[in-house]
Amino acid sequence: MSSRRRNNVGAGGPPLIHRGWAPRWGTILAAWLLLHAVLETVHADALRIGQYWKKGITFESVESGTLIYTGSAGDEREIKLAEITALDAAGYPFLHKAHTAMDEGDDSAALQLFSTAGKGVRHPWLRQWIAWQVMQCHIRRGAAKEAVAAYLDLVRQRGDGFYLSQPPLHLLDAVDHGTKQDIRARLVSAQARAGGAGKTGLEAMLAQLGPLDTSGEREGMDSVSPSSAAGAVDDATPEVRPQPEAPSPAKTERATAGQHLGEGPSAVELPAFIRVDDPVTRLLRNGKFEEAVKNVDRLLARADARHVGLRWYQRGVARRAMAERLDDGGALGAKSRELTLLAGLDFMRVVIYFPTGRYRGPSLVEAGDVHLRLGLDAMALRLLKEALRPPKAISAKENPRYHRRLTQLNDRISAAR
Repeated sequence: MSSRRRNNVGAGGPPLIHRGWAPRWGTILAAWLLLHAVLETVHADALRIGQYWKKGITFESVESGTLIYTGSAGDEREIKLAEITALDAAGYPFLHKAHTAMDEGDDSAALQLFSTAGKGVRHPWLRQWIAWQVMQCHIRRGAAKEAVAAYLDLVRQRGDGFYLSQPPLHLLDAVDHGTKQDIRARLVSAQARAGGAGKTGLEAMLAQLGPLDTSGEREGMDSVSPSSAAGAVDDATPEVRPQPEAPSPAKTERATAGQHLGEGPSAVELPAFIRVDDPVTRLLRNGKFEEAVKNVDRLLARADARHVGLRWYQRGVARRAMAERLDDGGALGAKSRELTLLAGLDFMRVVIYFPTGRYRGPSLVEAGDVHLRLGLDAMALRLLKEALRPPKAISAKENPRYHRRLTQLNDRISAAR
């Protein structure tokens, strides 16, 4: 396919459309309808805080004790796991039934649902939530051995620090000798390959069990088969907070990096609020734009793709930067124009599908820059003015670097008139 054919994006549509380019309406219409259909159906999750259900949201992921989700308006939000009393995820009706059973005090019914239907859950963070609920059920039933097995499952899954920092210590005081030795054998087997908060939790449970009783140690160990011992823990278990009140390394890294986001050199302009510990953001700051695009493509191709607005924005930034590298004295060549157009489409996707999201303002500024590079000054000016309007308006106080860039682009348009 020729470079000219690839540059054609249609006529009479959004701001990026330029008269004279032959449209490929079938491809464009199919892509946008599919995207619209997907976004229309994803807001089907719900979470409960106390007895209040918050519905019409989309679960994204769990990071450092926090559930990240997208609101019905497309804005990204967070809530502490400790505040959530129940989850209801689209495609997993057993979750609501299990939580209802737990509310009614029927932990056995909840465990049955978790152990059978829970096997089909494909999202790692949700599997960890289920393992945590299983452990809570066993704790309420006073089943120490089963509660420890659920905790070891979380260790094997490299669970979030919120879960791993709360091993079922108090249940270990009342167990009989045989159960104590069996639990000890399992903990020792898992400890050899655990790391981070998981290792800390295992050590805490071993300490809670008390001094080693050598008279029954061998008998206890012999009762544990290699297949039943929960020792299959990835060596790459991430470091997470060892105690509930201690900040997690991920949050510490995010806070520390946030303090220096504007100080160190960055290859591109980025919002002050962007997640600096995000791997794609690191690639952008280091000028590795081709790798950034490949990473975003890979992340968006996943069935459980998350942070879609952020990924579109990041890919747009990378493509625009790649186009600038190809510029010859400011003139757009065929490849540079193609990358510029693709970047503009990414930015406009953010604006259209996440109109109240935090990346709306930066995407409008970037889209304005794209139109300016294409010689569409009037449309560029419209987009830049829109970036100053709520919601999520670009302000000098909250995002000084992007506001300064917006002002510079406005000045360039004014000087050209």
